[in-house]
Amino acid sequence: MSRAVHVLGTDHRYQTRDTDFSEVQHNEFAQFVADTCRAHGICAIAEENNTQALAEASVEESVPQRIAHTLGLTHQHCDPDRATRTKLGIRQENDIRAQAFLERWSETIVQEKLEASHRVRERYWLQQIIALNMWPVLFVCGADHSKSLLSLLPEHDVQVELVASDWGTSCQPKKVPETIACS
Repeated sequence: MSRAVHVLGTDHRYQTRDTDFSEVQHNEFAQFVADTCRAHGICAIAEENNTQALAEASVEESVPQRIAHTLGLTHQHCDPDRATRTKLGIRQENDIRAQAFLERWSETIVQEKLEASHRVRERYWLQQIIALNMWPVLFVCGADHSKSLLSLLPEHDVQVELVASDWGTSCQPKKVPETIACS
C-alpha cells in the first residue's frame, strides 16, 4: 500500500473548539474532517497537537481525536512537548522575536530562524506519521505549515494531497465526495 498523507491546514482553535468561533463553525469543521476521512478511506488521523497543549487549553480531547474515536480510526498526536522541543532546538515565534529585538535582527533573519525551527518541527511530525505506519492518514496542522509539508513529504517517499491550506479562514476548502468505503 502506498504511503499517503492528506494535509488539512486550519486555525488551531478549531482543533480545541475555542470560543472565538461559533458552534456552527465548529460543527462545520468537525463535519469536514469526518467527510474527508470517509471520502479518502482514511485509516488514521494525526495532528499537530499534544496532550500538554490540550491540558493548557483545558481540553481533554481534540476535535480530530474525537472524530477518530467516533469513526473507529487510530489517532496520533504528533507535536513534540516542551521538553522535546527544547532537546530538538525548536523555538517558539515569540522567543525568536524577543531575541531578534534584543539583537536587532532584520525581519529577513527572523523569518529564516522561524522557517528553520518550523522545518525541524515538521520533520518530527513526519517521523511520528511514518512510525504510525497506517495509510492513508489525515494530518491536521496549523495553516502556516500546510504548504511546506507538500514538499517535505514527497522527499521521504510519502504521497501528499492538500485537502485545505487554511480551512475556515482564507480559502474555501475543497468539497469532498459524499463517501468512499473505508479500507
